[in-house]
Amino acid sequence: MRVRKDEFLKSMNVYNLNFSEAAEKMQISRSYLWEVLEGKKQPGNKFIWGLKQIFPDEQIEKFLQI
Repeated sequence: MRVRKDEFLKSMNVYNLNFSEAAEKMQISRSYLWEVLEGKKQPGNKFIWGLKQIFPDEQIEKFLQI
């Protein structure tokens, strides 16, 4: 499973979040967020939970590529 980086970044703009704010609200480190977005690590449960926290009106499937 991978994260659709383009969709994630678009939503960050819509929700007025920078990279640090997104990681903080997701309760993950900035380095983990970067590694997932770059495809170096798989998104885990905490990452997926964090997506729902920062983008509550979005469908999770929008961000994930299986």
